[in-house]
Amino acid sequence: MVRLFSGLPCPWWIGGGYAIELAVGRSFRPHGDIRRPVHELGMTSADGVPYLAPEVQLYYKAKAPRPKDEEDFTTTLPLLTDDRRDWLAGAIPLTYGVNGPHPWLTRLRRADNR
Repeated sequence: MVRLFSGLPCPWWIGGGYAIELAVGRSFRPHGDIRRPVHELGMTSADGVPYLAPEVQLYYKAKAPRPKDEEDFTTTLPLLTDDRRDWLAGAIPLTYGVNGPHPWLTRLRRADNR
């Protein structure tokens, strides 16, 4: 990651559990990381505006969905490609499946939503 970002002409930092490990000076727990190639994290609108890929934003909203997050999910779901839908369906239970199945998983996996 350092090699990837070191040439950027703007400030950057490491976040999450890795930031804690850097502060402590050692790795001390598994992270259960959700991986996504950097080039798949963003998209560009028809007007040239860069934005976070919708499945990545929905992943963050999935932690504790509010009514507006449910609306975002319902509106975006039909627009997700199979690959984007599959990524989100795999990422949610890895992170948020501790307390049972996530309510979005059934809808993500239903073929008639595609």
